[in-house]
Amino acid sequence: VTEPVTEPVTEPIAAPVIGSAAEPVAASLPIPEAPYVPTQVSAAERSRTRLLLIAAVGAGAVVLAVVLRRRRR
Repeated sequence: VTEPVTEPVTEPIAAPVIGSAAEPVAASLPIPEAPYVPTQVSAAERSRTRLLLIAAVGAGAVVLAVVLRRRRR
């Protein structure tokens, strides 16, 4: 089986246009710094949050007990 002979295609190569995607204009502008946003909560913060939550629940229970005791009198 013989394959057909094809001649190579000769196409002109286009020159890059000034100001094209090869040279982004926005690259010359300064980029403002984004504020630091932590992605994970540290173990110390979790412990402090848990402690504050337990303290708030405990204080609420004490207030509720005092209010209920005064109503019974």
